[in-house]
Amino acid sequence: MKTEVYFYIRDRKGSSYLCDFFIEHETSYEVKEANWHHIKRIIEKKYTRDRILEIYNEEQEDYSLHIKPKDIEEVSPVYRMGTTPWIEGIYFSERFPEKEYLEGRARKIHYSNDFICFQVECLDNDVDNSKKFWTNLYSDGEGDTFEPFEKINILRW
Repeated sequence: MKTEVYFYIRDRKGSSYLCDFFIEHETSYEVKEANWHHIKRIIEKKYTRDRILEIYNEEQEDYSLHIKPKDIEEVSPVYRMGTTPWIEGIYFSERFPEKEYLEGRARKIHYSNDFICFQVECLDNDVDNSKKFWTNLYSDGEGDTFEPFEKINILRW
């Protein structure tokens, strides 16, 4: 079975980052919490803390978003434990004020270290949707927002 393994980074200020880069790890069994420590140890030997930080910084086009090794508190491989069904809603982007409100959708992704992020997509093909993983369901912090059509209890969703 193939498991997608992502890399989670937390800095000393408490901010969390997730690399878009992932590896597919092949096992003969389903990855679960009980056997994850074996796989984690194997991956940590292949991908050192410095290598993961290097991969993350290569993903960042803006140099000001780079993370310095001295600012890192935790670097660890994680896997997706589950995703919720998609919910529909309204997507708004300040980059496209003439379009105003667009159709969008979102779902919650839960990782093995209890990190949660939201995959948010604008369904309009004319909108650049490059940053689609948010740590907040309602805003990416850079001017894009999402408003679900129905009321959501984020903890139970």
